[in-house]
Amino acid sequence: MNLLRGLKRVYRQYCIQLFCFVIFSTLVFIYTAYPSSERSQYMSSASIHERLSPPVTTEPVAGSLDRKLNKTTSLSTQSPAHVNRTTKDIFNKIQTKNVQHDLTASWNYLRNLHTIVQSLQLIDEDYLRDNSSFFQLRPHVVNSFVPKVIIQAFPLCPEDGPFLLVAVPSVADHTEQREAIRKTWGSLARGGSWPRRSGPSYEMKVVFFLGVLSKANMTELKAESDLYGDIVMGDFVESYRNLTIKMGFVLHWSVTFCANTQHVLKIDEDTFVNMPLLFDLLATISNQRKVYILGHRHTHSKPAVVRYGRWEVDRAAYPLPYFPRYLYGHSYVISHDALSSLLLAFHHMPTVLSEDSHLTGILAKTMNIPRIHCPYFAVISNTNKCRLLEDVVSLTSFRGAKDLLKMWDSIVTGKCE
Repeated sequence: MNLLRGLKRVYRQYCIQLFCFVIFSTLVFIYTAYPSSERSQYMSSASIHERLSPPVTTEPVAGSLDRKLNKTTSLSTQSPAHVNRTTKDIFNKIQTKNVQHDLTASWNYLRNLHTIVQSLQLIDEDYLRDNSSFFQLRPHVVNSFVPKVIIQAFPLCPEDGPFLLVAVPSVADHTEQREAIRKTWGSLARGGSWPRRSGPSYEMKVVFFLGVLSKANMTELKAESDLYGDIVMGDFVESYRNLTIKMGFVLHWSVTFCANTQHVLKIDEDTFVNMPLLFDLLATISNQRKVYILGHRHTHSKPAVVRYGRWEVDRAAYPLPYFPRYLYGHSYVISHDALSSLLLAFHHMPTVLSEDSHLTGILAKTMNIPRIHCPYFAVISNTNKCRLLEDVVSLTSFRGAKDLLKMWDSIVTGKCE
């Protein structure tokens, strides 16, 4: 009997040792199979610092605005040492945060994130240097209009955040689009999680911003607001020509009612965003600089100003033939420290009725806010929707709520056609 118990004990110890050996061998194989040269390059502080820290000059601003601008236009950056995180540190951060499924998927995710970081470029416009006098704040208030809040979101932002405020310009009768966003990528703001990724919930708040639409059913809209608490309506007419006014309203609301958010993502209703990828990208960039706007720059190296049709720009508001190289309005991120600067410029610069060129071009250049180009932002959906499961941060031009829901099903199943 004692001999039998001894044999059982030896067999049990042998099984435990064999199991440990298999696990250890598997981990060693995965680690060595991945090229060390690529591992050592991830999130290189030199590459990030080189891309995001060229010399920046601040032009003088006239009059009594100097003291305000000392706070709002400072381009505060951290030393390269603060960005010098090893691959292991970053891998552990991502793995414990939202990629706890398996090591292979984690390495693929890290590789995609690295590719995106390596693609970042600061925008410069040599062709506008001779026109620098235009890009200075007017000493008086040019636009004092601040729309009254007719419908207010509740609850408001917490005092310590959130990490990301998502501002979605919407229209009163776009009920289906709003519902689709709440059920898909926006569900993370309501305690949901990204499919096939575990970890803590994301600190984000989604708010739909609306103007007044004459044909809107206010009873239904208020009922929707009471149910979800994510609608803000301003006292201005809803129209395409008022998109710039709407974005001014978004800036004002963010600074007033969500003052401690670390980032604001402006995103259109027809755009889908890969939230885990965006969060880790913003966390990486924020380690390097605090003031920036992130998005996809205009395709043309010198965006021409249109003087006719739907996008007509008044010469009195903007007399130059070319815009600063702005970011496409489908989706872009404004850092916390850039919000108040943009709001100040919104009131002290002539209004151009072209939202993205005005805010991410004219106002950003006036306030010396760095614009960071990321080619993985605002990618047109008809190129390859499946890339949203891999290396695309935001995909745009979805045709409606059904397309958004279909894209979400692909993310849930991990299969895309």
